[in-house]
Amino acid sequence: MTSSGAPVRVLHVINDAREGGGQTLIRHLGEHAPPELEVHLLVLEGPDVLSPRLEPHFRSTTYLDVSRSSWRLDRLVRDVSAAIEAIGPDVVQSHLLQSDLAVALGRRRRGGPKLVSTVHTTGYSHGDPLRTRVVARAMGVLSRRFDAVVACTDESRAYMRSRGYPRRRSSTISNGVPVVAMPKKGPRPRRLLVLARYNPMKDYPTLLRAFREVHRAHPDVRLACAGVNVDGTNAELTGLLAEYGLTDSVDLLGPVANVTEQLEGSAALVIASAYGEALPMAGLEAIACGTPVITTRVGGSPRFAVDDFQVVRPRHPGALSDALRHLLDLPVTEYDRLVELSHKRAAEDYDIAHAVRAYAELYRRLLGR
Repeated sequence: MTSSGAPVRVLHVINDAREGGGQTLIRHLGEHAPPELEVHLLVLEGPDVLSPRLEPHFRSTTYLDVSRSSWRLDRLVRDVSAAIEAIGPDVVQSHLLQSDLAVALGRRRRGGPKLVSTVHTTGYSHGDPLRTRVVARAMGVLSRRFDAVVACTDESRAYMRSRGYPRRRSSTISNGVPVVAMPKKGPRPRRLLVLARYNPMKDYPTLLRAFREVHRAHPDVRLACAGVNVDGTNAELTGLLAEYGLTDSVDLLGPVANVTEQLEGSAALVIASAYGEALPMAGLEAIACGTPVITTRVGGSPRFAVDDFQVVRPRHPGALSDALRHLLDLPVTEYDRLVELSHKRAAEDYDIAHAVRAYAELYRRLLGR
């Protein structure tokens, strides 16, 4: 509470309401916000698949209905500034590049809200859209317009330093998720799960080449893939499945709302990313329900592993296949040990309560309260 007894008004700004790590983090921060915080949400685009899960946790949710295909920067900045003025927050916290850009370029008035940027990446490559790479470079300069910049891992903070983000305004606050009691054990599911949009960073070609070898050794094991543009309408993805002979062995689910159910029904979550990951929310959600993670050594993803075999080098189908087959071949007692240790890691290091407290302390410090 402020000295007058009023809560600190925090406005989270996000690109869209589709499934993604930034959106998942915001949902958890809103759901678990303490009484001294009054949280609001501003979405640059319109309502989408995650809206019903986001809106109940915020005092207000505002959509600007900006089309992703025809963003006009002048209009975007104007509309974001107007929305901030109307909501009247004490703190504006933006997530992801486009939201950071719109907030950074907006007008600032004396006595206006403190600005916080949250960095959820460790870098980009030529596989990313040109606009994304240009904005990423620009934010290194524009980041100085923020009062604080938060990295979710030390690897993200190193990326920020390489881009020229102000060191004195930078800090690290780890992502978090709700961690509940350890679920009951049952037979090990004969299914592997991927929670990742279709994007060069996520490296679906390496994933599918690895699973082809897994399927040859374990023909009863299926791979389920969920995320934006991960469905039968994606001709490039279905073409890869046909090329690798996996059309009948891989389930393309598109965006899913029942993430916990999907994870509990899988032997492992697979993160095959080639670059760019910081601390993927999907990995945190996996270990929070005791689902082991097999991951590439990118960003903070190795933190999900509780055994060395779970981490492999990126862009190497053979190494990923070996790790997945090793997991599927583990004796029951060893697999159950992975489950228990994964859940313990989440409970000790990544409970959402830690992140909520750290952000609340940051807001109070910025406001001098």
